[in-house]
Amino acid sequence: MAYDSELFERVIERLSRMAAPQYRARPITEDTELYRDLGIYGDEIVDLIWWLNKEFGVQTNVDPFAYAPRESPLFGVLRTIRKVLGKEPQYRSLKVRDILSAIEVKRWPDETLKSDAK
Repeated sequence: MAYDSELFERVIERLSRMAAPQYRARPITEDTELYRDLGIYGDEIVDLIWWLNKEFGVQTNVDPFAYAPRESPLFGVLRTIRKVLGKEPQYRSLKVRDILSAIEVKRWPDETLKSDAK
């Protein structure tokens, strides 16, 4: 699906600033996942949802923690331990295309958030 280039650039600019420092040099495409590819989680993902509401009128009826973990001071250590043990929690996929679709329809319909997880 083709999205308005100005809209795409606004979203990409915002996500670039929110991305974890180690991921900021990665190119962002429609298939980029917020948590897995950009390291956006916790307060950042909540801020993104509020920004989408303020800027584009997207309803805020979405659970951000279904897509990424909450903030935790020991997040990095816990994630490493869980990975080693093979018990890392699974989060639903939230891609850039899902955000752009949500902006277009002004809400978070289930269909919007069912991108193909890879």
